[in-house]
This record gives sequence, C-alpha cells and structure tokens, in this order.
Amino acid sequence: MQRMRRAVTRAPGYEAATFHEPDETHPGEWLVVYRFASTVDLERWMDSPARRTLVEEGERLIVGAPVEQRIVEPRTDTVTLVSGVRLRPGREAEHRALHEACVDAARAMGGLERAELLPALGDAQPETLATLTFSGQDELERWLRSPERRHCLDAMAPLAEGDRTVNVVGGFAGWFPESRAGGPRRWKQAVAVLGGLAPVAIVVTLLREALLPDLPFVLAVLLGTVANVVILTWLVMPAITRVLGGWLSR
Repeated sequence: MQRMRRAVTRAPGYEAATFHEPDETHPGEWLVVYRFASTVDLERWMDSPARRTLVEEGERLIVGAPVEQRIVEPRTDTVTLVSGVRLRPGREAEHRALHEACVDAARAMGGLERAELLPALGDAQPETLATLTFSGQDELERWLRSPERRHCLDAMAPLAEGDRTVNVVGGFAGWFPESRAGGPRRWKQAVAVLGGLAPVAIVVTLLREALLPDLPFVLAVLLGTVANVVILTWLVMPAITRVLGGWLSR
C-alpha cells in the first residue's frame, strides 16, 4: 500500500488519495479513495502498468476480488436522483438488467446525462444505490412523473425487501458557509452530505416501517423525503459543518 501511495502521486491528473485501514465501518477491508482531475486521468491510472504490477503482486495477499466504484462530481446546474433498495438474495443480476432497461427509457425521454448502479457492500452499505443525473430540474420532474418510471418501479418491486429510499441531490445551498473564496469544494460537500444522508435515510425508513407499515408507496416516499430534508437541514448538516469546518475550508 505504501508503494501504491507513492506511485499514484506521480500519475497525471492526480489530486489526492487516502488509504484507510480496516475499522468498524469496513471490518477486514482496506478502503482506497483516489481523486483525479478528470475521468480520463482516473482511467489512465487504473489501467496503468505501474498500478497493474502492484495489483498483481498483491493478489496473493487478499481474499476475494476488489470492489471498485467510480463517482463523478455533477455540474452545478445538474440534479441527481439517488434511490436505494435492499435486494432479495440472488436477485442482483435481474435487478441490474431491469435498471439498465430503465436507464434506456429515461435516456430516450431526454435530459439524462449519467447513470450509475452501486452494489451493496455488506453492513457498510446494505442497499443497492442507483443514481440518475439529469441536465435540469424539468428533465428530472418529467422522468419522475412518467409512466415509464412507474413501470420500472413495479417491475423491480418483487426483487426488493422493504421500500425504496429516494432523495434528490442538486446544489447544497444553505448547508455550507460561504466565504470570499466561495463555498467548500463540491466533492467535499458531496462527502459531507452523503455522510449525513445515509444514516438519516436508514433511520427514517426503519421508523416509518415500524410506525406506518401499510402506508401507500407514494406517501411513504413523500414522507421519507420530507423527513430526510428537514432532519438534514436543521439538525445533521449544522453539526457536520461544525465538526468538519476546518477540512471543508481547506
């Protein structure tokens, strides 16, 4: 890992990298986060002979195959729909096929710029996350109201355990302090918001299922979304920005 750290700093487009030893949030696993100036620079590093040599050398030291996820920062004028669902065991391939068909339907309607499917990661992330980034709010609303999306959700419902969590991520205005240099870097804002959003969404969903298990789907999504935004805005994000103030301002 030390050699990997030294090698990545010499890669074109490199901006930062963090190497996290196993802890209670990801027991038994190393977590490596790379940040590059562009997707092209990241892909060049991932496919580079220097990294490939180190990965092949380390294969005898690891158990199982590494899990890779790529996250692209959205532009300030885009809006992203993030939904999470806990899949029934063995239904991952079927869900992925349905997800890809739904992405094709959304793209055909226009305005969809990017889509990602992030698999569940055990206790650290029990839900499979789907992100759809649209060019604007109007394009997102068109997809949310469409019969095509309703058909997608109906087809996916038998594959899931419990309800789907849905959140919309656009700008984070009001959650981060501004300065003469502007607000925190957007990737730091995204990390802070996701760190606050994930536990809040899980707790809200569990409470809603315990107190209102028979609530209709639309009302359940609406109630969960409102609760998530209220809790984040007035409770969680003020605490997070205080604790991470120094890091966010750098």
